[in-house]
Amino acid sequence: MNRNEMPSFNNLARLAEESRNQFGLGRPTKKITFVTNGLVSNLRSYGADVFSMCSGLTTYMTYEVHGVQVNLGSCFTLDVLRVVDLKYCTGNGNGQSQQIPGDIFNNTQGNIFNNTQVVIIGGQSQLVTINRQWRVAIIEQTSISGSWRTIWNYNTVSGSEVPMLSDFISQGVIATKVTQQNACYISTMNRNEMPRFDNLAHLAQESRNHIGFGRPTKKITFVASALVNNLTSYGSDVFSMCSGLTTYMAYEVHGVQGPQVNLGSCITLDVLQVVDLKYCTGNFHGNGQSQQIPGHNCHLSGACVFQNMTLSSQTHEVIFEQRSQQFSWKTIWNYNTGIIATKLVQERTCYISTMNRSEMPTFDALIRFAAENKNQAGLARPTRKITFVTNGLVSNLRSYGADVFSMCSGLTTYMAYEVHGPQLNQGSCISLDVLKLVDLNYCGGNIKA
Repeated sequence: MNRNEMPSFNNLARLAEESRNQFGLGRPTKKITFVTNGLVSNLRSYGADVFSMCSGLTTYMTYEVHGVQVNLGSCFTLDVLRVVDLKYCTGNGNGQSQQIPGDIFNNTQGNIFNNTQVVIIGGQSQLVTINRQWRVAIIEQTSISGSWRTIWNYNTVSGSEVPMLSDFISQGVIATKVTQQNACYISTMNRNEMPRFDNLAHLAQESRNHIGFGRPTKKITFVASALVNNLTSYGSDVFSMCSGLTTYMAYEVHGVQGPQVNLGSCITLDVLQVVDLKYCTGNFHGNGQSQQIPGHNCHLSGACVFQNMTLSSQTHEVIFEQRSQQFSWKTIWNYNTGIIATKLVQERTCYISTMNRSEMPTFDALIRFAAENKNQAGLARPTRKITFVTNGLVSNLRSYGADVFSMCSGLTTYMAYEVHGPQLNQGSCISLDVLKLVDLNYCGGNIKA
């Protein structure tokens, strides 16, 4: 913030009131222009409000410019209270960013990114950022036809740092966000298959100069096997990228794996013409943590809506998820805290409510249900119907734990309370049929958002 250009904090209330009463329409408006100049690497460092707003989005550092000394690229302008016009520009015109000048950061952050390049692959721009201090590479492609971002963390940790994940992370981690799918995939890095970290800058430079087009491209296939329960354990960069998205654990497969591995639908990312990362949905039977369960919404065309259930005996948490183009949702039932948190994807809304244990199935009953469902038993059992009505916005999302924060961060999140009978004005409602076990009915009530 350039305080010489911006209105003082103590003056904002008066300026807002003037604009509201149309007194200030004749005053001069400040015009401030910013140009993008690199991706933000640690979104958490800017505080909870900024993190909540920008988590899961492509977030750029920008710097103020004056006059015509730079190529502004495409721009858009925000008229803020008729006090300030904030104009944001892409810089070099293709939406990609160049290396961040060291003086933008403080001494602990400056000069961390030792290499940032833009590489053109098949007519698409790929931004490569290599962090030598942390041994992390971030490659991103943004286009209408297919946008994605992949983080390759070559760093290792000791068992004392992250005891439960030490074996996994000691091999390195690959985390990939596929924008069109609203999904992330996290997998172990096979260092025998992946390019060496110290060689990445050289390979990116070759691809940029069209030297490496004849070299063999590694092809690595991953299959989704379960939902990630604790996204925060993979570090702030991965959490920032995948927060609020469906995030899968994925394992590498080789060649023809036989009938036990059903690849399902797949998407392939050509990364720098160095590695083809192929991500497949699989059938979620790989490790028994999660299974795909057919729901009730089947049509004559043969298309069904599938629901996925994940149970954790350690945390006493159950996650249900339905994905479809028309209606996707995710609900977390935490039997330790007694909280139900539900995300409606198309509405970009979450609801958090207290669990009425007398209405909800017990955790042990859900374990039995999972076993029954392997044989398609129990689908005709009676469905409980529970109705919730919104009752204000959630003020501290973090207090509900990492999984709920990850799911709902950046979304409008309401508190909701259970109601019985028609005595209340419920407003418009939306209903979730959770495996024919429970109908969760969420209503707007008379609350103004």
